[in-house]
Amino acid sequence: MRRLLSDSEGSTPLELVMWLTLLLLPVGPMLALYGHLSNQLAAESIARHALRGTILSITDPSQLPGEMRRQLAPLQVSWGKRISSYTLSCGNCARGNIITLKVLIGSAEAVQSAAMSPR
Repeated sequence: MRRLLSDSEGSTPLELVMWLTLLLLPVGPMLALYGHLSNQLAAESIARHALRGTILSITDPSQLPGEMRRQLAPLQVSWGKRISSYTLSCGNCARGNIITLKVLIGSAEAVQSAAMSPR
C-alpha cells in the first residue's frame, strides 16, 4: 500500500501543467481575434464619422483634404488607435461628386462613401 502512494506523488505537477496548457491554449487565438475585431470596429467608426463630419463642415471642395485631417485626429485619439494610413478620393472634387474615404488600422480596412451636396 505504501508503494502505490509513493508512485503517484510525482504525477501531480505534470497533470497540472497538462491541464493548464489545455485550458489556456485557446486564449492566444481569441486575443488575436479580439484585437483584429477591435481594429475593424474602430476603422469603420472613424471612417464613417470623419467623412460625415467633413462633408457637413466644408463650404468649398478645396477644403476637403485639410478638413479630413482635422476630423481624423480626435477620432483616432478617442478610439485609442493609430491610423496606419488613409486615402481620400473624390474624382475632380466638385459638388455633387462621390467622396470615398479608406481608413487602415493595423490589418483592418474600412471604406465609406458619401455624396457632396450639389449646393
